[in-house]
Amino acid sequence: MTPGARAVSRPNKYGDMMNITVEVKGKPELMRRLKQAGVDVSDMRAELKDVGGYLKDFYTRDVFDTRGQVINAEWAPLNLKYRQYKQKKAPGKGPLEFTGTMRDSFYSKLGKNQVEVGNMVDYFKYHQLGTRTIPARRMIKLDYARKEKIVDIFEGGLKKRLAKAWR
Repeated sequence: MTPGARAVSRPNKYGDMMNITVEVKGKPELMRRLKQAGVDVSDMRAELKDVGGYLKDFYTRDVFDTRGQVINAEWAPLNLKYRQYKQKKAPGKGPLEFTGTMRDSFYSKLGKNQVEVGNMVDYFKYHQLGTRTIPARRMIKLDYARKEKIVDIFEGGLKKRLAKAWR
């Protein structure tokens, strides 16, 4: 097994954030040789920062623009009464946009071995998970394509570290 990164999403109880935990794994011999070659894989903050920025931008832009389709979680249409109200008060805005606050409230918070991506508005959880009267309209989901992108980010970081160590 070659070194690699594994991304695991864990929504909190409100479904409004996820932690990306990264494990660097490999054969003990290979990991020892990387260390001997001066390749430090103990601190992956640069890659985590890139992952957090990518996901924050993706959820803010792509998920809203496609109304969840890009993460295979297409949003239910608004009910007729609210849709009519919204057309009068916020014409041209998307289904989960009235003022734009929720769309603009995604954040990325970096830790040593993890990055947290979430949304700061209180009502986000009701839309993410749904309620008795509001259907779930997921905005945060770690689908296969996002996992692949995260792995690509870490592979790129590892390649840079190898190139630097071998100069």
